[in-house]
Amino acid sequence: MTKLNGIQRGAEVAEAFQKWFAERQQLGDVSEYLNARGRLNKSSIAVELGFARSNFSTNPALNEAFEVAEEVLCEAGSLADVAKPLREANAARERANDMARLSAAESSRLMERVVGLEAENRKLKLRLAQLELREGAAQSFSLLAEALENLHENTDH
Repeated sequence: MTKLNGIQRGAEVAEAFQKWFAERQQLGDVSEYLNARGRLNKSSIAVELGFARSNFSTNPALNEAFEVAEEVLCEAGSLADVAKPLREANAARERANDMARLSAAESSRLMERVVGLEAENRKLKLRLAQLELREGAAQSFSLLAEALENLHENTDH
């Protein structure tokens, strides 16, 4: 058994992908290998063919074969037909996620505002209690002053 060098193994992987793609086209089940963005799912293909997903970026022959396969699917309309509902679903999910993020941000902002207003409310209640005490003391002082004045008037006569 001879061990393959990197170039030979790369060529073998690219050839395996080309054979796999031809089989998928004949069987008409390429749509089962599309990812959520409507493109061929590199991860599932790599697992099925027994090589690392990183080969798609490190193996020029495989990368070229992959791009040709996607072009063939686009030209045949297979990729676009199946990809459109997937893209629409992804766009809807992204919009929902964006709305959730905005809602969460707004909720967070409102919570911060509530905390600030509650703190301000506590301060104002404390200030009101202090002013009510002063008013009570002022009324008591006023009554006392009035009583002293009356007492003084009664003693002067």
